[in-house]
Amino acid sequence: MKGGAAGAKGELLEQWLSARYSANSQVGYRYAIGLYLDWLGDEAEALTADYARILTYIAHLRTLHLRPRTLRNYLFGVKIYHHFLRDTDQRPDHPCQRLRLRDAVDRTIRLDELYTPDELAALLERGTSKL
Repeated sequence: MKGGAAGAKGELLEQWLSARYSANSQVGYRYAIGLYLDWLGDEAEALTADYARILTYIAHLRTLHLRPRTLRNYLFGVKIYHHFLRDTDQRPDHPCQRLRLRDAVDRTIRLDELYTPDELAALLERGTSKL
């Protein structure tokens, strides 16, 4: 966000985020919003972006081979930004409010994280999973 008007808009966004989200969450949301705005090339584009344009952005993110959880977080940042635009009357609608990604999130637990190296060695020696 450059310039005086963009600086004021940036401050407004910071205040809006601070009122709704924890400090830790804000860092990630700011990053995701920044990526989205950089991809758009101009903040004014966000004021006219439609569902198809946001799907094009998601397609771009998919070319980066991101993990499903990361992709979902970036989409959440886009949604938050459009909530901000709607709440501050810069936009009358929210183009991607109902957009959901159906990518499977890997919830498997790796064995090396579940057991210590000594426990894994004991399992190999005994041939049983009972410790």
